Amino acid sequence: VTDEDYEKIYDSLISFIDSMEINNKLKKRLKDYLEHGHEFSLRKRLKDIIKNHEEIIKLFMNGSEARKSFIHKVVVTRHYLTHYDEDLKESSAKDIELYILIQKLKLLLEICMLSELGFSQEEIKTIVLNIVLKRPEKYGIILGENND
Repeated sequence: VTDEDYEKIYDSLISFIDSMEINNKLKKRLKDYLEHGHEFSLRKRLKDIIKNHEEIIKLFMNGSEARKSFIHKVVVTRHYLTHYDEDLKESSAKDIELYILIQKLKLLLEICMLSELGFSQEEIKTIVLNIVLKRPEKYGIILGENND
C-alpha cells in the first residue's frame, strides 16, 4: 500500500474510532497502532534480513530455531525497553544475554552495509567468519576443543 493510499484509509479509520463510544485509552491504542499500520514490523524486517543472508547468518546463528529465538528475543526486548510493558520484563534480554543480542544485531547491520556497498556474499562470509572467529564468545558461541 502506498503512503498516499494508506493516508486515505487511515483518515477514515481514525474518524470511525473517534465516533465510537469506547474508552479513551483504547481509542489511543488503536490510533497508535494504525499510525504505523502500513509499515513492516521489526519481526518481518529481521526475518527478511536473515533470509536474504542465510548462509552468512549460519556462521553465528545456526539452525532455524536459533534464528527464530533471536528474532523473538529482539522483538520482545525492544518492545519492553520502548514501552516498559511489565508483562515482557521477564522475557526480555538482560545483562550478558542483552550484550550478545546487541553484538549479533551489530553484525547483522554490518552484513547489510557490506551487501549494500556491493560486496559479494562470499566476501561478506569471509569477513564475518574472521570477525566471529576472533571473538566467538562475543556472539554467544563456544568453540569445542581441538582434538588433533
